[in-house]
Amino acid sequence: MPLRLSLDHRHTLLIGLCCMPPTRVVESGSNDEEARAQAHAWLDDVSLPPGATDAAPNAAALNSYTGWPCGPVAELEAFWLVPDATLRETAEWIDANPAGDLMSVWGEHRPESMNYDGMMLGFIPEVGAQEGIVYTLTTAPNGILVRAEVAAQTSDASCPELPEGELYGPPGMG
Repeated sequence: MPLRLSLDHRHTLLIGLCCMPPTRVVESGSNDEEARAQAHAWLDDVSLPPGATDAAPNAAALNSYTGWPCGPVAELEAFWLVPDATLRETAEWIDANPAGDLMSVWGEHRPESMNYDGMMLGFIPEVGAQEGIVYTLTTAPNGILVRAEVAAQTSDASCPELPEGELYGPPGMG
């Protein structure tokens, strides 16, 4: 429920703290208690535009997923629908309201145009991290479907070594 703050008799400010936590959270990966608690903390802090509601995973076709190269990780997946919204509005909201002190991987690579049918936005706890949240946004008949893929590494997580000169891309950017 958005918080309404009356500025005067003609103006009301809506502070859009999104929706109730999703009721359909898919859990997978490690059952490590600390990693699972971190993943839930990030998911519980997700803020979406006013009016966003819990959505079924099949509310729109999503033909991608995030492969977390380092692990083990505790993974969560949740879905919302932002009714009567545009991709640009939803992406800008998510970018301006990161969950759990996570930072956007867009940085200076933020798209100039967001006239797409879908996109991915990644958020990480620190530069170079291979955990956090990747949002997939796609247009649906009645708004924008948002999927959050959350991964938190266990304390003994490691990353496979890459050949010299190669790097892992930030989550959500390949």
